[in-house]
Amino acid sequence: MKHSNNLNENRYKIGYSNEVAKRHKTFKISNLDIFIVKTWKVCTGAKQIESKIHKAFSSQRIEGEWFKIDNIEAVMNTIEDFIK
Repeated sequence: MKHSNNLNENRYKIGYSNEVAKRHKTFKISNLDIFIVKTWKVCTGAKQIESKIHKAFSSQRIEGEWFKIDNIEAVMNTIEDFIK
């Protein structure tokens, strides 16, 4: 999920949810900034995959599940690799 405003460009929340639409709605209600879901995948072991992705991009972690990502394609490719 991308956090989009001029002050926080390229901030992404990398996480999983069992209810993507509900989770996305929660963010939109609680924050006036725009959030864009970049991708979601249905898979088993989502928590473990999330942990691996967080570890792979730990040097770009801002706080919690929020990351400063300049190359979102690298994250997308990593997600695909871990799901395979």
